[in-house]
Amino acid sequence: MLFNSSIKKLRILAATPLLFASAFICADEITVIDLATPITHLLSGSNTVAEAGFQEIMANEAAGADNTAIALAGLATCAQKKGDTDSAVSLYRRASQLTPSTNALCGIYLAMAADTLHRSKKFLEAADTYLEAARLTPSIAETATYMAADSYERTDNIKKAEELYTSLLESKKSRAIAILRLGMLYERSKRYFDAEATYKLLSHSKKAPPAEIVSKVTAGLARVQIQNKRYSKVLKTLDNAPHDPSGELSFYKMLALSGLNKREEARDIAKSYIDTGSTNSPSGGIFLPEILFWDAVDKYLSGDYKLAREKFIFICESYESHRIAQWAMMLAGVASFKSCDYNRSVKDFAKFINKHQNSALIPQVKFYQAKALANLSRFEDAVLVLDDLIGRFHNNGFIIEATLLRGDCLFASCGAANNFRQAANSYALALAKANISSDMTVRASRGLARSLFEAGDSSTSKKVITQFSKTHPKEAEILHKEIFGNQTKSMRSE
Repeated sequence: MLFNSSIKKLRILAATPLLFASAFICADEITVIDLATPITHLLSGSNTVAEAGFQEIMANEAAGADNTAIALAGLATCAQKKGDTDSAVSLYRRASQLTPSTNALCGIYLAMAADTLHRSKKFLEAADTYLEAARLTPSIAETATYMAADSYERTDNIKKAEELYTSLLESKKSRAIAILRLGMLYERSKRYFDAEATYKLLSHSKKAPPAEIVSKVTAGLARVQIQNKRYSKVLKTLDNAPHDPSGELSFYKMLALSGLNKREEARDIAKSYIDTGSTNSPSGGIFLPEILFWDAVDKYLSGDYKLAREKFIFICESYESHRIAQWAMMLAGVASFKSCDYNRSVKDFAKFINKHQNSALIPQVKFYQAKALANLSRFEDAVLVLDDLIGRFHNNGFIIEATLLRGDCLFASCGAANNFRQAANSYALALAKANISSDMTVRASRGLARSLFEAGDSSTSKKVITQFSKTHPKEAEILHKEIFGNQTKSMRSE
């Protein structure tokens, strides 16, 4: 029938994710009053003409509730195409209200409203509407429940999303996708053992799951096993893995082999994929950048910093928009630092800061940039970088080290008493941090005592050493002799 085919096209035209066109078999019982004409206009892109046709049906007293509801759904689609989300949702709801709850279309119209809300990122309202649609129309209940779970997940209502995904694990149609999404949900929540157990459920499915889901679940299982440091299990998981043109599974196998200290085998996989992957497709496989990154890190860990830098720079230039490009750019600067090429390191970090001013890696970059400047005896420049770092990122994990480095730079910059007092202040700030380590306590105490002495405050310097001796007596004794020599008694006799 023209009506049935047209209404299916209308549903597709609305571009909603629910695939319930088959539910329209109930439309055979509906008396059609020229619905085909406005639907045809809508399909051809004549939105205004279609809207007028649906309005005409609405005004026809003989149309009846069912046809009026379909016309309302048509008007909702017109509103949706114009970007009027609120009107579209309202019209779909009106269509549902005009339809008896025993009619499948009652829930389907609500699902259309939910789809519209979902695409408009009104996820909480969408979730509630999907669940209402699922309750009214059993034929779309699984899909609507899945979309409700997706909507809740997008609002960070993890508990509700978990509950709905779990409810689909026993279903025939949605079991595979529910396993995948529930596993991903656990991954996102860092519940890696729960994720591993969930992904493993797919292997117990009676019906063969779609190949795409098998591939994604296999990747997810390998990923969480790596997080759980079950490297041998990763290799077992990947033994019979599906074909992997993206390189993702190869990447996880390399990580697992590295975890088992089988770096040569990991290198062989990397070399093989890099040699062949770049010629198999224009992009060389989706995970080629990760494999190249692993290869660069491997060279870095092996101490070949110059070659590592070259590889990191290649990644930055070849995959500028990739998520690992920033890491590669930062590590290029660190590799320069490790090879004692401090001038190049400073330039690498300056380039990073100019390009990625809002990056989460800025604290690390600035810290290493300051270290490179200090190694070049550019102490004043280093202090300026550190002042910015400490002022902007005072809760970052690098702050204690940055504060200590600031003290070192001020102490070394010149012999002015004011610089020594500023250095002492930096060391004192580091000592005041609750999470300061034992090694850093030694470094800060030494710096504070020496700075105070050089600033002319011998009395306070001695008090610092006395306090220091309570936790580090041997180090305090050595420090006392370094600063005061034979001018005073030993620490044990004071």
